[in-house]
Amino acid sequence: MKTRTLVLICIVVLAAASRLVPAPYRIPNFAPMTMLALFCAAHFRSLWAAMLATPLAMLATDAVLELLPQLDWFGGWFHGGTGFYAGQWGVYLAYLLIAGAGLALRQRRTAINVAAVALASSLLFFFVSNFAYWTTGAYPMTWDGLLLCFDMAIPFYRVSLLSDLIFGLVLFGGFALAEHYFPALQRDEALAT
Repeated sequence: MKTRTLVLICIVVLAAASRLVPAPYRIPNFAPMTMLALFCAAHFRSLWAAMLATPLAMLATDAVLELLPQLDWFGGWFHGGTGFYAGQWGVYLAYLLIAGAGLALRQRRTAINVAAVALASSLLFFFVSNFAYWTTGAYPMTWDGLLLCFDMAIPFYRVSLLSDLIFGLVLFGGFALAEHYFPALQRDEALAT
């Protein structure tokens, strides 16, 4: 396995593992997953890996988050955590759409392009995931109910946006620096798709 691929896989595993930090030590909605979807799409050579790395990482950690509270492991750290929930389809759909947008960055990963697509991805995640939550019946199934759902989610979005800015900088900026200093991480442009 090439060094670049191994490093990319390690990034996915570390990002996924960050979801398993117990609630008392984690800031709600502060997670790398939205930017991971964008990052994977822009960096993995395989289209399948680019599109599915983040949803599969989410599925694996959601399964763990569903199972651990039922087993009451780790002294209740995960008590009350939910791996699977109604409306979750929106989260997975949002990550697939974000990965699709990230494909546009494969050949043009400039700071401006990454920042623009990252901001658009953050907004896309907000609208798709909250629309999915609205479909669960948590809010009235009316236009006003949908707007209320979006309005109530704005405080959470502020944290998510900050998270996306930070993790976007860390993932894209950090990996660009690593590629510069470690040539084994550079993509062979002749082989890139």
